[in-house]
Amino acid sequence: MGAFRVKVAYVSQGYSPHDRRFLNALAANGVDVFHFQFEGRVTELRGTVSVCQHVDVGELPSNTLDDGVGLKLKGQFNDYGIQIVLCGPLHSVGAFIARNVKCVIVQIAHAYDVLLEAHASVENMTLIREAIGSADGLFVDCEAVLDECRKVCSIPGGVPILNIPWGIDLQRYKTKTSVREDLFTREGWGDDSVVLLSIRSWEEIYQLDQLLLFIREAKKRHHNIKLVLAGNGSLKNELNRLIEEYRLAKDVCTPGWITESELCHHFEAADVYISTAKCDGSSISLLQAMDSGAVSMVNRVGGNVDWVEHGANGWLFDMNLDSFLRCLDECLASRSQWDEIRLRASELVHNRGDWQKNSKTLVAFLDEVLGGDSI
Repeated sequence: MGAFRVKVAYVSQGYSPHDRRFLNALAANGVDVFHFQFEGRVTELRGTVSVCQHVDVGELPSNTLDDGVGLKLKGQFNDYGIQIVLCGPLHSVGAFIARNVKCVIVQIAHAYDVLLEAHASVENMTLIREAIGSADGLFVDCEAVLDECRKVCSIPGGVPILNIPWGIDLQRYKTKTSVREDLFTREGWGDDSVVLLSIRSWEEIYQLDQLLLFIREAKKRHHNIKLVLAGNGSLKNELNRLIEEYRLAKDVCTPGWITESELCHHFEAADVYISTAKCDGSSISLLQAMDSGAVSMVNRVGGNVDWVEHGANGWLFDMNLDSFLRCLDECLASRSQWDEIRLRASELVHNRGDWQKNSKTLVAFLDEVLGGDSI
């Protein structure tokens, strides 16, 4: 593959680990990429990507029909010689670009936009339909998201679709013993403790209040389980209150945000990765857990079912107490098989979730959208 000779605008609201992953991957594959960033939540703790130029766009207008901001953005695209735009989520940035800027657009579905936000309001549904309808290419990360896109609206005929996991950077760390020992020493946990790990944001979509309730009830039959509830967010006060109310202070560790460089170490120090998210595509944290040696136990939603085969390489539960407890019982009763389960999980991620390989497929897809003359 030769050099990618076009200039690409990646447009986001805020700055997340996903945004950093895309920008780095595009640049690494020879793309001349520019990051146009509307104001929004910044959840990526590392700095901006140095290999691309960053352009601050200001606040994303609440009215998605805004000729002023649209004309400004179109002018900036012209100034930088932008030839193709990648943008998402569909109901926010994607819809704004679709309504206000005439250009070649690859819309990126972010899973929650079509799985949750599309059904939150008539306005969101309209915005997502317009974003998909405007697309010159559509990028999704799992079959569940693509199916929902097709339910939301008719994807224009002839529009190319790329369905690949965003994937992870495959890495191996052999630090499980020291990290685990440090955790146990700091928290005063016994050697027989079984460590469950959650790393999702402390926001409503991840249902961590329900997770704490599940843990309270699970301790009645598995006294040695412990929970590392990493992260932070708007529900901080409520979750801390529940930890006290449920008398889990000695059983739940809350280390705050875990940086990306430390994440694999924490996966390896845990026994079981837990996710109670309302929706997921091909979850990056799930793939990281599967590759790093934590046995996965996740809500049976969205893309999770593409990766976890119940009892074979992890466990799936429905979002109710009985299902969670049955699932945890099965998981813990299978400890003698965990090495085999970990191996199957890691092999699957290596086969399908290698972002170094998948990002090359993304670059080839951009070339396809532009007519195949750019590489």
